[in-house]
Amino acid sequence: MKKLKQNKFLGGGFTLIEVAVVMGIFVVLASFTTVNLLAPQRSADLNSTLTSITSDIRQQQARSMLGESGGGPSAVLHGIFFEGTKYTLFKGASYNPSDPSNFVVDLPASVSLATSFPGSVVVFNLQSGEVNGFVDGSNTVTLHSSGGQSKVLTFNKYGAISVN
Repeated sequence: MKKLKQNKFLGGGFTLIEVAVVMGIFVVLASFTTVNLLAPQRSADLNSTLTSITSDIRQQQARSMLGESGGGPSAVLHGIFFEGTKYTLFKGASYNPSDPSNFVVDLPASVSLATSFPGSVVVFNLQSGEVNGFVDGSNTVTLHSSGGQSKVLTFNKYGAISVN
């Protein structure tokens, strides 16, 4: 009898089920890796935003203390207006959204903020740098990251900031 020629490719290799199991394991490992790699980015966004906003607050306070007029004839107050995804540095006793001298700072997409200040505004007094109209208990700004972390900036009546 004639021997049938055997195909050398039959019998070797992986089954479809084996390939699917290995691919599933790779997908699970890749998803864990991606999640773990994004967490440091969110934390870095929150920390850099905290540094920037603290610096801007202190700068506005210093401008009020020095009586910086911004080219005007007399000294003016300076302050900050807080919104959910940005904050605005302004001069004057109250926030005017149409003032061209306002400076808007947009937060990173992974960071938002909330405040307990009345009207979401902090204005610093001339020379003393104290918070104008300070109300104890309504004196915080909270930064939230999309990763679930948060930082709370608490002001005292003198404008000093503590971070928790």
